[in-house]
Amino acid sequence: MIPTATSHRWTFLPKARRHGTLCEYYRMRSLRHHVAQGTAIVRQALVDFKNLLTSLESDAANNFMLIPTQDVLQISDWANELHPYPAGFKKFAEKFVVKLREHFPGGI
Repeated sequence: MIPTATSHRWTFLPKARRHGTLCEYYRMRSLRHHVAQGTAIVRQALVDFKNLLTSLESDAANNFMLIPTQDVLQISDWANELHPYPAGFKKFAEKFVVKLREHFPGGI
């Protein structure tokens, strides 16, 4: 059966990565103290979202496939807080291929 929905979990930005458009904006506006608070809020939202997607996948009636991508990338894989470098995208693509091969043996 072909999944009617496929998703992947958004990944966490490594804590040591402290550059990118949002962090630069905070620095320019002297809002550095908001970075830690914002990071904690986003991390919790991503954990909650992962749990929701995991529960969707656990019920076969949902016909839903989840591709785990959190904690796949290292600090050096990130171009900024939103976008990985091409090598990081390749790591994500490899996760997709593995999961799709599980569901479609001989088809990928």
